[in-house]
Amino acid sequence: VRALHAEPDDDAGHDGGQRPPAELRRSHGRRDGLVPAPGDVLESSEAVRRIARALPPVERIYATIRFAIFRQRFLTMLDMALPDRGRILDVGSGFGLFSCYMALMSPHRQILGIDPNQRRCRIARAVAQTVGATQNTYEAGTVQTVNPQGPFQGIFMLDVLHHVPRDADRQGDPFGER
Repeated sequence: VRALHAEPDDDAGHDGGQRPPAELRRSHGRRDGLVPAPGDVLESSEAVRRIARALPPVERIYATIRFAIFRQRFLTMLDMALPDRGRILDVGSGFGLFSCYMALMSPHRQILGIDPNQRRCRIARAVAQTVGATQNTYEAGTVQTVNPQGPFQGIFMLDVLHHVPRDADRQGDPFGER
């Protein structure tokens, strides 16, 4: 569990009683609870639910399956491997599922997602806006065509390598071993 905003709980004694712990309160940032409010705590599973709810219906099903395949433990390990702040590159960002997740877990990350599919980039931008990951940006193209300018404090790509065509000079192994 990671706090989204490190602000003191200044109205803890309001109405003469104790407020419930932040993890039990519904986000009051928006009526639908998608954007975290100051002081809210966001758990990994809640971030996944918010991202899935922000997608169109067919993509929501896809996201639910993708997040189930990757499992919370893997997402937590990837989250811990990336720096808590700074510029991060997401190669093959698709609908922004994982870049939005990483931004929700550490809001001081500025993630640039690159994907060759323009429609997926448009959806990723909308999801980022909806869930409050407004520091994320998405560009349609490949790393070669977008040519992102570093430095980046972290780079990740999930489920991408099988989409990369083999180099014509290589025989057999995609890593160049014969």
